[in-house]
Amino acid sequence: MAAFFKREFQIVGFSVKIESAGVVDREGVRVSRHTLAVMKERGIDMSSHRSRYVGNISLENFDHIYCIDERVKKRLIDFDADSSRIVILNEKNGGIPNPFHRDIEAYEKCASLIETEVKKVIAEFI
Repeated sequence: MAAFFKREFQIVGFSVKIESAGVVDREGVRVSRHTLAVMKERGIDMSSHRSRYVGNISLENFDHIYCIDERVKKRLIDFDADSSRIVILNEKNGGIPNPFHRDIEAYEKCASLIETEVKKVIAEFI
């Protein structure tokens, strides 16, 4: 998700700090082969990306926190994130389906949905 935000903010000429972190306690894990392939098709190289655990960063420093679903939002609140700063992408449709451990088509669908939702968020800033 952060990769899409970075790309889209660069396209519109905004200089913002974007970070990526997950609610599962895993640091330094590479993205899946499906993620690599799907993002490469979109011109984004994820080969050097490594996972970060949200419990190891200070969430009060972020103006906006975007997540994929209500479960992740609740976990972020558990880490003292300000709920008014958390936005669930595609919330009206239940968020973004997590493709983890599914086929590449699920990753394609997820990436397309995130890309669309990120563009909507960017449009609110310009």
